Amino acid sequence: MLVISLAAGCSSEPAPTPEPDSSFDAAEDAQPEDADAQPEDADAQPEDADAQPEDADAQPGDADAQPEDADAQPEDADAQPEDADADATDATDADASDSDAGATDADLDATDADGDTDSADASDSDADTDADPILTVPTCTADVDCTEGHCSNGVCTPEGHVYLPPATYTRGAPTTERGFHEDRENGEHTAVLTRGFYMKTTTVTQGEWLDVMGGSNPAYFAACGGDCPIEHITWWEALAYANALSASEGLEACYNLQGCVGRAIGTGCYPTDRDEGQICSGYYCDKDLLAPLDLDCNGYRLPTEAEWEYAARGGTTTAFITPSGDLTEWGPSPVDPEMDQIAWYIGNSAVTYPTGYDCSTDPDNPIPCGTHPVAQKAPNGFGLYDMTGNVWELVWDWAGDYPEPGTTVTDPTGPATGIGRRMRGGTYVSGGQYLRVAYRTKIGEASRLPFIGFRLVRTVTPAQD
Repeated sequence: MLVISLAAGCSSEPAPTPEPDSSFDAAEDAQPEDADAQPEDADAQPEDADAQPEDADAQPGDADAQPEDADAQPEDADAQPEDADADATDATDADASDSDAGATDADLDATDADGDTDSADASDSDADTDADPILTVPTCTADVDCTEGHCSNGVCTPEGHVYLPPATYTRGAPTTERGFHEDRENGEHTAVLTRGFYMKTTTVTQGEWLDVMGGSNPAYFAACGGDCPIEHITWWEALAYANALSASEGLEACYNLQGCVGRAIGTGCYPTDRDEGQICSGYYCDKDLLAPLDLDCNGYRLPTEAEWEYAARGGTTTAFITPSGDLTEWGPSPVDPEMDQIAWYIGNSAVTYPTGYDCSTDPDNPIPCGTHPVAQKAPNGFGLYDMTGNVWELVWDWAGDYPEPGTTVTDPTGPATGIGRRMRGGTYVSGGQYLRVAYRTKIGEASRLPFIGFRLVRTVTPAQD
């Protein structure tokens, strides 16, 4: 087992107290059934209690949440004080207005605004500034042309990844699309991606996390097994994993993590934490010291929101990535036959292992549900699994407004500032509008929740003939 030390660049001195993070979209996204949040969830402590009014008044369909409970059940996940970004609802659509993570969560200050296209000139030891820029990789016409890996879109690609070439696509959704969320979407614009990249075909699994990070398994759904998504990790922990994986392969670290405090990496939540250990806040670093994103870094990193949507669409332009591009069933029952082919969602995510989540709408007849092993459903058009459902996927971008409809943006990395980070794709508790490709939500950077995971990308350039 490879264990990489993450001490470099992370001070043991406490970082400045982060400002409260008041992004609570998740509450809004929660589905009716999430909406049963209990009042006591709502008593978030000062620090996370900053949920903004608008998050709190979740709409019936997406948000369970009544103001007072607005942080709470599994699906609305709106978290308590410390992780306060998390309601169960989050699970369903989660954007967590919850993300208002408490102080600790709050490391998500607007100042975090590192989501720029600037070069990550990380100067700290966490970032290998001497590493080569973009990796040049061999081209191919068939697998036999590659000394290792396989041939993907004309480029030799590591197993477990696909190569996605530069592209121009229509990002977002028309305002007339069924399920369009006017508070989080504003229409369509053109996104130009000038760099090709490898993307992992699945989210990072519990087994992969342990192979790189060592220690104990932080996943809430550890009983699901090593092939199930890692969750119960913060946005910052996803960055730490990316750096550790890069180091293990001799690649550049894409993130300079400094002033890191909070619970140790990979410790998950404790049974005494909110909702019997479902929700808590954890490891986070000083956002003011995190350099802007360098898209030319050759190591592993989170995708930008624009890269994620390009990949998730798999060449489609429809609301869903189902075969027909639509759903016939928006609720938990009956199961939508097309969504059942491609995703673990509220209609089919029942499990037999021990779990604290209930996907039923009837307390007297609970349906235990949770994550499932990756790559068990059909992939999208680009060969990527679980781009809808199972767990929300963290991306780099700050939560904020989209570019103006009808405009063209090149290599966007999100707003310069914001509160909360974007996540996409839906979860095992999501249904209806939250499964749309264009749906977006957010979460506090220091929040640990049992339905948020991630997958990684690497920027590469095909060799010239």
